[in-house]
Amino acid sequence: MSGLRLNLGVAFTDTTLPILRNDPMLAAGSLALYELGHPLNPVVGVPGSGAAIPNVAAVEAAALTGASTANLAGLFEMAGLTGAKGKIERTGRGGLHAIVTATGIVSGEYAGIQFPASVIQHIISNPTHIYFASYWGLTTRKASDVNSSYSSYMAISANATASATDCLFIASRSTANYPTDARRLGYSRNPSATVHYTGDTTYNALATPVPVRTNIAVNGNGGTVAKTAAEVVTAKYGKAFSAGRRVEIFPTASGNGNPSEIHYRTYLEDLTISGRTYGQVDALDSAQFTKEVLTSGGRYYGDTYTAPSTIP
Repeated sequence: MSGLRLNLGVAFTDTTLPILRNDPMLAAGSLALYELGHPLNPVVGVPGSGAAIPNVAAVEAAALTGASTANLAGLFEMAGLTGAKGKIERTGRGGLHAIVTATGIVSGEYAGIQFPASVIQHIISNPTHIYFASYWGLTTRKASDVNSSYSSYMAISANATASATDCLFIASRSTANYPTDARRLGYSRNPSATVHYTGDTTYNALATPVPVRTNIAVNGNGGTVAKTAAEVVTAKYGKAFSAGRRVEIFPTASGNGNPSEIHYRTYLEDLTISGRTYGQVDALDSAQFTKEVLTSGGRYYGDTYTAPSTIP
């Protein structure tokens, strides 16, 4: 890539001047921002399994972790979601759409984006820090059974059990974001009622498609993590996005009618490094989501995609 570099010949000593970053959400503690339609470095077409997903927060994350840009990228994985089982496509606005059959998905048929070992290692090495994670998406078809509705949008854990102390966070499609104990310092969901499953009379009033924003701030576990960063990646316990059934970090997420979902964005920040509060980053997250997803002229507003009903 070519560009123009200007040397001004002066030094700026005012530490109150704003730092120009690649996204309004980014700060000194930013670890990951995976957004395939981000204007900085948009991913073209449907990535192949094993493809790198650029980390928009790579500059900040490299300063924190010492990792290279390549080692901070997310990892896209996909298996089995073809033909009658599902379809992966890019939407008209640049989202990543995973259509999953509502009848008969089995373990090993999935698509998702994995957090890299470099990001997970930072969390393992700093267990008492406070972390913030946010997910944006669009549910295009709800789960067809209650167990599938417990699957997670995103998660980082060293254990498959939601209540385990070495589970950092799970953004569940069900009724809560985990952990639910004192480590959870705040969480937000848009809409406030979750997109559950088609037979649930409580949540069925939410028509699809429905835009989803969910986030959580959590105080690190403060203890010993049972797995290494590499083992967390291998076990698929570090998920920036998940569709279908690969590994579910929840004891009852074992249904076979998982929802269909468009992924727009996943963001992860070390608030201890940034010096920001959950309230501050939640407000920024909400404002950007409203601008880019819910408002006419936004990056993802009025998105177009294949109807999930084409794959029953």
